[in-house]
Amino acid sequence: MDWRTRKQLTILLIVFGVVFGALFWIGYSILHSPGSCTDNKKNQGEEEADCGGPCAPCAFKHQRPVEVFFARFIPVRPTNYDIVAQVQNPNDHLAATPLVYRVRLYDDKNAEVGRRDNVTFLDPNDRIYVIESNFVTERTVVRAVAEILPGETKWQFTNELRPDLTVGKKNYDVVMIDDREQSRVTAELVNRAAFTFRQVNVRVALLDESRNIIGVAKTIIANVRPGEPRPIEITWPGKFEGSVARIDMEARTNWLDSSNILSP
Repeated sequence: MDWRTRKQLTILLIVFGVVFGALFWIGYSILHSPGSCTDNKKNQGEEEADCGGPCAPCAFKHQRPVEVFFARFIPVRPTNYDIVAQVQNPNDHLAATPLVYRVRLYDDKNAEVGRRDNVTFLDPNDRIYVIESNFVTERTVVRAVAEILPGETKWQFTNELRPDLTVGKKNYDVVMIDDREQSRVTAELVNRAAFTFRQVNVRVALLDESRNIIGVAKTIIANVRPGEPRPIEITWPGKFEGSVARIDMEARTNWLDSSNILSP
């Protein structure tokens, strides 16, 4: 074999070696890829494909929207209305914080006569009232609508249970305050958690014997310490036309907001 042939063979072997090495590296990289959270495969210790383990919790992959059960308007005085809606979070480990919502009133011509956007928070698997007060219009109101704004609502993962906030000793009566008849609800709030909460939101709905909501209100109790009973008192002007057969009262605090938690 002459030197020219040997040179050509050497060049061919070098080229073959480079090509083989490149192909081997590509194949090895494909077959032995460490995986990622976007490769649509269950690898690298994931619970499901692209979630769990080093990736985002699978709760986000299976996230379900907040459900709105109903929205109703309640006449308070002539031309003045409250809106109450009931919403539920069907997710086991996702809290909506903030939960952004919109409520609207419509008249008998299907024209919008009142609108308000607001925020609250909603724990996993929780159902709460959303209450907005003092809508003023001289139009004939026939319908209320509540909707969640998903593009503005934020979700947070948690495995913890919400704090135990107990409302007891609920009572409804009619009293005279400053020579005026007023409806009043009193109750007692007890924080059974281990922390002091800067704010606890309390919402109340009064129902008649037919389970119709005839009055709603909300308030905030500040600096609620563990084990310390706190009185709640909410009043409405005048006396309700229907009899109050049931008091629904719920207490919630945004325990996922660190600024809301104080030392015991």
